[in-house]
Amino acid sequence: MNNIEIKKESLNQIEKIVNEVQIHLAEKHKEKFVEIKEQESFEELIAEEIETYCHNKKLQIEGITVEQTINRVKESILSYDILTPLIFDNDNEVEEIRVNDYNDIRIVKAGKEEQLAISFTSREKLFSVAQRLCRNNYAPVIKRDQPYTRLRIGKNIRVSIMASPVVVSNDQRTEKIVQMTIRKQKNKPFSKDELLKNTVNKYGDELISLLIKNGASAAFFGGTNSGKTGTMASYINRMNNKNRTISIAEIDEMNLRQVNDEGNSTNGTLMWEEKKKYNIDFRQLINCSLTFTPDTLVLQEIKSAEAVDVINAAITGHQVVTTVHADNIEVFGKRVLGMFKEANSDLSDDLILEYIADSFDLLIRMVKFKNGIRKIVQVVELKKYNRNTNQFEYNQLLKFKALEITEDDVVGNYESEHFISEGLLEKMVEKGTHNFEIAHLKNLYHQRTET
Repeated sequence: MNNIEIKKESLNQIEKIVNEVQIHLAEKHKEKFVEIKEQESFEELIAEEIETYCHNKKLQIEGITVEQTINRVKESILSYDILTPLIFDNDNEVEEIRVNDYNDIRIVKAGKEEQLAISFTSREKLFSVAQRLCRNNYAPVIKRDQPYTRLRIGKNIRVSIMASPVVVSNDQRTEKIVQMTIRKQKNKPFSKDELLKNTVNKYGDELISLLIKNGASAAFFGGTNSGKTGTMASYINRMNNKNRTISIAEIDEMNLRQVNDEGNSTNGTLMWEEKKKYNIDFRQLINCSLTFTPDTLVLQEIKSAEAVDVINAAITGHQVVTTVHADNIEVFGKRVLGMFKEANSDLSDDLILEYIADSFDLLIRMVKFKNGIRKIVQVVELKKYNRNTNQFEYNQLLKFKALEITEDDVVGNYESEHFISEGLLEKMVEKGTHNFEIAHLKNLYHQRTET
């Protein structure tokens, strides 16, 4: 009996065994897999569990050996066709995989998109791979009445999938169409040296680090994919390991809880995700977190009515650090105001905007330039909302002026117009900032301009 005959006769048997193994993995080992940070380890552990289960249950496809059966099960569960080497690349250079169609695969490296000269054999093959991604990672499987789903692979890869009938094509073909975005997060937050290469200058880095480390509430804002979450995670990661931080996300991308090689925690960070199927949403998590006596609340992103709870936490003395999609300070205020009003608040717009100004000591604007470089371009100290001018009043602490954008660089100057106000300095001292730290920052400030 040749291989083709085996495949034809054993198709249902293969599918049955694969489904049995997937159910076992989902029921017995889901949490273990979710906590794995190294993608290579993730793949190896699943392969090991598949082999153990098949041996213990003596699973075998008729006409082939147990070892051949195990290899086929591994291939069915672990292989994502042409996406496999991109998802599990050892160099971790690929930031994002964009599947626009079966023959249109693109990747993002260092902020730049490039189209690859590879393709799936058909739309049907891509659809089956997308369904496999769903099944292997315990997400709702895409189908006609479930065209959208989100999932994660291990601890660092986030996948969004959209399919027909939502996805449409301008050709006359009738196959199911799938589009995917696969985002790969770094295993560890950016180091200080990594940020200093392109993202910010020395003064700006130490300014943001000192303020956040000593209790200043901050919002990183900017456009999509401008580096807000990764940069925020870097500064949170530099805080005192004894700081009690609660990180809250829809799907966590920051991995702020640090563990050593023995698996023991080395900081006081708790990581929470909303789980709507258990009736635990973002707003509930914020309110629950306040009963855990946190020093700092890190909200991966605010985008809806949870803004009410974030602002209430901040104005009652909790340090809050978050990200917001907004292009400039005025839009930032309008966006957070709109989020607040989604909760059907009867407060006036002016009062809400005053609360916003009271909530955030620091606003950090980020931009992704055309060449893919992500940079902090503005840091302001938010002072108050002026009802007469309908604008925020702020100190411009740092601003980047771009002079030229080349293929692999953004040439320009950082200017520091003002130093931190006396009011914020006093707050920092109350939070434990040492005088020598402030003196060091002032020395950097007096250098004024740095590229």
